[in-house]
Amino acid sequence: MNIRLLTLSALTLLLMSGSSFAQCGMSMYEGLDLTETQKTQMQDLHEDHRTRMQAAHEVEMAATKSKMAEFLTAEQMKALAERMENRKLKMQKGNKSMHNKKHSGKYKMRNKNSTENTKL
Repeated sequence: MNIRLLTLSALTLLLMSGSSFAQCGMSMYEGLDLTETQKTQMQDLHEDHRTRMQAAHEVEMAATKSKMAEFLTAEQMKALAERMENRKLKMQKGNKSMHNKKHSGKYKMRNKNSTENTKL
């Protein structure tokens, strides 16, 4: 049970960061001189990965909820669902906040080919 919960938590974190990764993850490939075709292929690959992870998360979540329903009361399940929803909203808000800080212009590149950032 603990391993499933840990796996579920890890999948949740991966999914929550998925959209951010799709938007910002391409910066990892700057300097590799990818062609437009390669960039498109990388974006498609990341989107496919995100979709597969989301599907795996949904399967695990359903299995976990089913097992919990075997020993938790209806009231406990309801309270747990509310807590999970609140956590999800907090994480989404946190991810947006982190994304905004990351792209707020506090850092600039020394030169186009440099990988070192300098703080303004």
